[in-house]
Amino acid sequence: MSPAKIYFIFLAFVLIVGFSFYSSLAFRYKPAVDEVCSIVLENYFDLNATESFREACEKTKLSFPEFLSAHATVQLINDLLSYIKTSHLNLFDPEENVQIWLHESIDNGLRARNVSGFVVVSEVLPQSPGESAGFKVGDEILSIDQIAIHEASELRRRSGRIVLVRHEHTQEIAVQAKKYEEDESLQMKDLGDGFALLRVKSFLSSFFETQKLAEVLNSLMPYPNVIIDLRGNIGGSFPGMMRLLSAFSCEPELVGSLLISKKHQLPEVELKDELDVESQLAQIQSAQKLNLRSFKPLVCLRPHLWILVDHQTASVSEIFVDHLKQTKRAQVLGQLTAGEVVMAQWFSIASLGQSGGASYSLSVPIADYENFRYQKLEEAGVRPDIFLDYDLESALTGRDSWIDEILKMRHKQLRTK
Repeated sequence: MSPAKIYFIFLAFVLIVGFSFYSSLAFRYKPAVDEVCSIVLENYFDLNATESFREACEKTKLSFPEFLSAHATVQLINDLLSYIKTSHLNLFDPEENVQIWLHESIDNGLRARNVSGFVVVSEVLPQSPGESAGFKVGDEILSIDQIAIHEASELRRRSGRIVLVRHEHTQEIAVQAKKYEEDESLQMKDLGDGFALLRVKSFLSSFFETQKLAEVLNSLMPYPNVIIDLRGNIGGSFPGMMRLLSAFSCEPELVGSLLISKKHQLPEVELKDELDVESQLAQIQSAQKLNLRSFKPLVCLRPHLWILVDHQTASVSEIFVDHLKQTKRAQVLGQLTAGEVVMAQWFSIASLGQSGGASYSLSVPIADYENFRYQKLEEAGVRPDIFLDYDLESALTGRDSWIDEILKMRHKQLRTK
């Protein structure tokens, strides 16, 4: 073989290897678009809403940019997912997954609210960096590292020197956010005068195991008045929510239904009182319609019931609120809820790899929801019976004006009887 021919073969080999190496780097995460699109088209509950999405998938694959990072690919895919107008359709990075499922995130333990144009600390989580640094409920937050803070949501993951006002005196406190696990279990508090406060931060199934829930429900039995605080509760387990709801409905009754679009007809079934995810998915896969009927209650409670909600109250929390409002078992106060009421399934996206040992995950709505009056809550949300705004003076003194409002209303009702 002549030297020229050997040189030509070698050059061709180098070009092929070089091009393959370039392509593998330049379009490393492009397969993630294919993977996500296939999962959505196969599993999304509304078959009529996916045609424009299918076209958008093809365009995105053709125009996929070179050398796009994993983070930028997640952003691009989430923009693509926005072609379907629904909640619970998102691609999450590994850090977000850990936060959602393990309740761990980089956190300073400070929770705040926007009140009349001010950012005021509403909660300092126990054993958190914020508590160790000396923050108090009622602190007005002005800035972090000389940058003004205007939104309460900006606070919880920040580190730095925070300027605040406490009792009309300005001071500065340094805080360092760290990996922190928030306790989102059910929390009961005696408010006095026959009132109990039940704070439900999450409906994740681990908080609604039989023994744990029974203990909480039994502790509520002596109280003629119960306030359920669902502010900030973004949802969780359908059976977990139904277990708590059943304690207040007491009798078996239809709450609503999950509507599953299928390419072939399947029967209606009823949601079982089982917390494991595999059981729920098996029921969804075997049904055209999954009816939510209240379970046999662990404890039957019939107090005068009040429920607090806000714009972050979402998903199964909205089903809980809606049913107790529709059946006139509770008075609902606060703000319009999120209107994000579908059932989602989570899928691991293998083509994006892992980060820190955790995967990227895709949440896909696999069923819509309608209540027993055939009303859908997606986008509509639940309107409170009484709309509330936070009182600044109360917030700055560490009091929750919404809870105070309920106490005043109940005492007024009792006086006028």
